Amino acid sequence: MYSLKGLNNILKEITEKQERREAKRNNKLKGYAPKCSICNNENLDEIEKLREEKYTYQEIIDELELDCSIMALSRHFKNHYPKSQAYKQKQLIKTLESTKEAYHKYPFLEDYFKDKDIKFLEKFNQEAGFCTDKFGLCNQLDPNTVSNSYDNIYSLFNKTIEELTRSRDTYYSWSNDLNKETQIRLRYHNKVDVCLNCKNHIQEERINLLEKIITYNFLDLAPENKELYFNLLQYDGNPEEFIESLTQISKDKQ
Repeated sequence: MYSLKGLNNILKEITEKQERREAKRNNKLKGYAPKCSICNNENLDEIEKLREEKYTYQEIIDELELDCSIMALSRHFKNHYPKSQAYKQKQLIKTLESTKEAYHKYPFLEDYFKDKDIKFLEKFNQEAGFCTDKFGLCNQLDPNTVSNSYDNIYSLFNKTIEELTRSRDTYYSWSNDLNKETQIRLRYHNKVDVCLNCKNHIQEERINLLEKIITYNFLDLAPENKELYFNLLQYDGNPEEFIESLTQISKDKQ
């Protein structure tokens, strides 16, 4: 009979092998070779761009001062580059189609994305959702989604329950791994905390902006006093400075 510890070790080994197989499959699909010095070169984008511009391998080495051989470049462009380009093209098509669907559902996104480059669109489709509170992309939201702080927090609570339930249904639950459950709760708690802090910051900025608009109109400032007015609103909370600035505005109006 295997002990609980032995069963956990077997499960861990099976999981790691599955992850390695999946990583290998993804690498092959993306045209990435872990052992290729060019695939892993920090100047990969520049290398491929120069090659697309018809630079020879030696000219690429000289231009970027690379510490690699012509043979390494040749192998990369023969075996890995075509696959990576094909994968990028498929991802680009997928991104554009997904973005088009988002435009139909949320028309205001078209105006938001119209001046953004393709990498920004890819980020929306693969890494971050669009937050209607901050009116911008947010890594706290699921990719290719549109939401706000309250809906996202509700979603995070549901995801916490779902992941805890899955965790308890695995073999790990046999060892009563409370530490794993604590990690799950803490991870989602941190995400909720980030979302709440962001929401509060946005609300504070909007209140400050509203205060500026109301104050400006209440004082009936002339256009030439706008700069002084905005300087007034940057005061550090000292009442005397605020009164002094108001006095100066009154004098300017007379």
